[in-house]
Amino acid sequence: MNRKKRKNKDKERMPMPPPQSSPPNASAPLMVSQVPAPAKADFHSQSPTFVIEEYKRLCAEIDSYDKESTNCVNYSIAATAAFWAWWVTAPHWIVTSPFLLIPAVLTLVWLLRWASFQTSMAGIGKYLQESEAMFLPKTHGWETHLRKVKNRSLMASKGRWAAVYFTILILANLAIAAAVFILAPKEDPSHAKAVKTAAESLISAMTDHVQKSAAQPVANPPQALPATPAPDSSKP
Repeated sequence: MNRKKRKNKDKERMPMPPPQSSPPNASAPLMVSQVPAPAKADFHSQSPTFVIEEYKRLCAEIDSYDKESTNCVNYSIAATAAFWAWWVTAPHWIVTSPFLLIPAVLTLVWLLRWASFQTSMAGIGKYLQESEAMFLPKTHGWETHLRKVKNRSLMASKGRWAAVYFTILILANLAIAAAVFILAPKEDPSHAKAVKTAAESLISAMTDHVQKSAAQPVANPPQALPATPAPDSSKP
């Protein structure tokens, strides 16, 4: 009896095997949690190629902005020279006119356009410098080197020289306009009005004379002379 009781107790202590699950039905739809996740792209293996292509495109954009900035400088010179050349060849122009400020205003417009290009290039250069720091040592990279050179010397900064040039050109145009306004002889408004009145009176008098001459009839029109008889050749 004792042996049977021990066997029964051993059976109770033994763990029960887990119930076998029925095989899944192939026709049953899969749950969202059972759908296998797609394989993730290896970003680290593709990032160098992406950064290189982006670097090329941004460098090309900086190059185009740099050319436009140079055009702004050239256009400001051409506009200033063209205006003052026209003014020299047209001395009859009223020198007290506010049109003398046109060169300074045009130079200011080109300065603002140049500043917008410089701001865009600075933003792109800062981003490229961060990209260089990800793949190159701290002392390497063109943007990193260029920023160090710009901060160290004015001679190496083309942008600063252009800003100095625009400032000098605006001040020179204002100085020339002020000198012309002060020193050049001014037109007398009363004299110009008197000349205009005399010209209008002369034109009116000539017009009235022509109209009267055309309307007046001829008083004594010329009469035809009597015909002279021809001499008779039959008389002795």
